[in-house]
Amino acid sequence: LHCPCHASEFDPFAGGKVVGGPALRALPALPLGQDGNLLVVAGRFTSRIGHPQS
Repeated sequence: LHCPCHASEFDPFAGGKVVGGPALRALPALPLGQDGNLLVVAGRFTSRIGHPQS
């Protein structure tokens, strides 16, 4: 998965692991579910979103 915002490549099948580019950590995942014909958020992000603390 290419992310132009991070200028990096991530593997969505390996927990968002960085496979190329300057990103230093995996993308947080957001669990999804289905409610009828709708795609809905089914839980919290798997890790902290945003810039890591310095």
